[in-house]
Amino acid sequence: MEGPLEFKQHLLPGGRQPSSSSWDSCHGTLQGNSLSLFLDERMAKEKVASLALLDLTGARCERLPGRHGRKHTFSLRLTSGEEILFAAPSEEQAESWWRALGSTAAQSLSPELKAKPVSSPNECATKDARPGCLLRSDP
Repeated sequence: MEGPLEFKQHLLPGGRQPSSSSWDSCHGTLQGNSLSLFLDERMAKEKVASLALLDLTGARCERLPGRHGRKHTFSLRLTSGEEILFAAPSEEQAESWWRALGSTAAQSLSPELKAKPVSSPNECATKDARPGCLLRSDP
């Protein structure tokens, strides 16, 4: 997937605030487990000087419609703690980017993490038994 986007850094690695919070235009290209941001479509086609190469392994993507001063927005939180906000030209494109990025991030998880069931907050293993726990047996 590829296309025009606007982006701004919302949080730096480690959760620090960036010194500047302006929106910039770019051309995004999703390949494998990476999202590349280029200055424009020509540079993306020539694969010249990307502005950023983002590893989507373990990333989380969330829709943020109409927030942060832009329509059609979504956020991408990387495992480093860095969070980048994106705005697409249309609602349909924002939805497509959100689905593609979320799918890519999910596919990058190890088979062990994919297969692990989501547990209830009140569920615990026998060895951790405490009041309020729903006991489960560990395999």
